[in-house]
Amino acid sequence: MTIATVGTGKVHLPENGVLELTLRAEHVLSGRADPVAAVVPAAEAATLPPTPRAVAPRDLPPAAIPRAKPVDQPAAAEMAAPARAEVEVQRGDTLLDILTRAGIESVEAQDAVSSLRKVTNLRRLRIGQRLALEVEPGEGQRLARLVLPVDAAKEVHLVREEDGSFAARSVERPLQREMVRVRAAIADSVYEAARDAGLPAAIMGQMIKLLSWDVDFQRDVHPGDRFESVFERRVNEKGEMAAAGDLLFVGLDTQERRIEAYRYTTSDGRTSFFDRDGRALRKWLLKTPIDGARLTSTFGMRRHPVLGYTRMHKGIDFAAPPGTPILAAGDGEIEFAGRSSGYGKYVRIRHSREYSTAYAHMSRFAPGLRRGKHVRQGEVIGYVGTTGLSTGPHLHYELLVNGEQVNPLSVKVALTDRLQGAELKRFLALRAEIDKLRRRPDSEQMIAQRMD
Repeated sequence: MTIATVGTGKVHLPENGVLELTLRAEHVLSGRADPVAAVVPAAEAATLPPTPRAVAPRDLPPAAIPRAKPVDQPAAAEMAAPARAEVEVQRGDTLLDILTRAGIESVEAQDAVSSLRKVTNLRRLRIGQRLALEVEPGEGQRLARLVLPVDAAKEVHLVREEDGSFAARSVERPLQREMVRVRAAIADSVYEAARDAGLPAAIMGQMIKLLSWDVDFQRDVHPGDRFESVFERRVNEKGEMAAAGDLLFVGLDTQERRIEAYRYTTSDGRTSFFDRDGRALRKWLLKTPIDGARLTSTFGMRRHPVLGYTRMHKGIDFAAPPGTPILAAGDGEIEFAGRSSGYGKYVRIRHSREYSTAYAHMSRFAPGLRRGKHVRQGEVIGYVGTTGLSTGPHLHYELLVNGEQVNPLSVKVALTDRLQGAELKRFLALRAEIDKLRRRPDSEQMIAQRMD
């Protein structure tokens, strides 16, 4: 008998009619080398078009004759790929809950959780957080891969190894740097306006400390004044902020004046803030050695709130919540740190042969603070409290000239530096770049979207 093995052929059986052998062309196209045969009755075969003569099997070695496979056994190349899905964390969810809800068997889900616990704290799952899953299809779904975002800068990957076990590892997410501009009106305080505008805490602290060199927040800032900030931040591929970078510009518009400060690093590596003309904003002493405080008592004669009689008040008082950080008004050496009668917990810093500052009624000192230690301007030296003769939490702040208290608000302190020559030229070029960004009409809308 003769069998055609390529195309459409006929099988001749003596005295037994005609059968037709048809090859499935679609399997050849999909990459399968072995066609699937189907037998067609002779009556239907008569209607099929004739096909060219094919090579007879006697012309082929036995191994070259293809063998038919059952239709219900797909080749490996045709097996379905793992199904991918994103799952959102709901209130009360554990990772085990999420995996079992996705159809992963309990034992396998437990193995996955155990592997992940080796590299991350699974108790930090947040409501609304999204996890990416890949699940192998079939009876008894198998977890192939899981991606768990830890924060904006890092995620954890869980993958199935060749032996069927799980391996988990931390992966740094790719970050890019961008410049951000924020402007807002002030209702009660610069601190609250910056917080409500979504300014990162680190940038907000830098801005308030910078303005403290030249601004009395109690007397100089009023409702309706405006601030502006330009800063760097690092964001991931979804635009989520991973970290705040450097503060590049601060502007403050008050009823009396406009303050502008641009960050600039000199050719010898010193970084400071300068006004539009290249004059250093940094003063020798801070005007306000505490963030966001309210001036409650000025220098001069007053009735003492505890003793009940009138006497000289030799400093100024700032009301603030307990634990608010107190900053060194300038560079200097700790001259005293301890209890001092009615001052309670008290610190005095010598800044020069002539000038010192003092801070009273602290709740506690900064760790490591001691006599003889050198501190830098803006460094935290203690925290607001109500020790000594005090009716509530506040900072009592004094400025001493040759050992005598003077009014801190009346002392004029000089600028410390001014750029010249090539340094000034470089600074002005940098200032122009920052101003260009600030003038972009779409910058506020773009920033508002990214700060959400």
